[in-house]
Amino acid sequence: MQVIGWNSAAAELLGRSATEVVGKKCWQVLQAFYPTGEPLCSALCDGCSCIAIGDKWSTAACRVRHDNGEVIDTAISTLVLSQDARKSAEGDAAAIIFLRRTDGTTNSEAPELPMRILTLGRFGLVLAGHGLDIKSWKRKQAAVVLKCLTSRLGRPVHRERLIEWLWPNSDPERAWNRLKVTISFLRSVLRKGGARQNVIETIGQSYILRRDAVWIDSVEFVALVAAGSNFLNDENWSEAQKRFEQAESLYRGDYFEDEPFARRHQRYLLDPGRWSSQGAALCQRDVDGHQNLASGFATSRAPSLFQEMLCR
Repeated sequence: MQVIGWNSAAAELLGRSATEVVGKKCWQVLQAFYPTGEPLCSALCDGCSCIAIGDKWSTAACRVRHDNGEVIDTAISTLVLSQDARKSAEGDAAAIIFLRRTDGTTNSEAPELPMRILTLGRFGLVLAGHGLDIKSWKRKQAAVVLKCLTSRLGRPVHRERLIEWLWPNSDPERAWNRLKVTISFLRSVLRKGGARQNVIETIGQSYILRRDAVWIDSVEFVALVAAGSNFLNDENWSEAQKRFEQAESLYRGDYFEDEPFARRHQRYLLDPGRWSSQGAALCQRDVDGHQNLASGFATSRAPSLFQEMLCR
């Protein structure tokens, strides 16, 4: 989603002129983040997703950075044109985005969206339009349980396996009681954070993170790089570049890079960001120089980037 207009108030708020921002992607300009540190802006953020289908979107508490480095508490809202009102021409307006300086507090209700789980780089959660302060959780193992379930998205994880990972060599009965308390705490903190549905389900003696209730950056990343590779093989350079750029906007670091537990259980860690960056660069080179890049492109390995994830 591209910036096609920039008024004087926006220029004053962020310290950037219209000449500097018009023509750039909105997520590249705003680079907004939640007060708890999770990134808000990307090519596939909630705002872009809502605007793409003609739905309004807003957040009452986020932060942007002025050109001089100052961090500014901000609210963002949108006025969205319906699909019928939009023209098909490239560069046609899809929405007006309003930025307003705030005192950092929030009292508005966010639209109902899937819980966003951020696994590339520092682990983070976004619920009901707000970042969750995971570091303040009293039960630290709850975050590890969620990471384990995330890595096995949509598949049951038996309680004995969780106990083995979390409390090896512990008394089985005591460990089972600890796990029940941890799961109960995790469900409670997610509900308090704004989850409107049961994100974690119990199936017999196993737990499962519902695929339909969450959005995960690494899952989306792999899909985008794979799609970009397919377009590249078809010599559709513009669509390939678009997918690689979207993937690059999601990449903030290695998979669960801040979790020592993940490093113990992953067979290897990869740097997927370099694949999307290389893909975008190669596509651009081909657009500019009409060189044949269909053979030997390293991102053909993209679908296997996360095949050796945590807990497999």
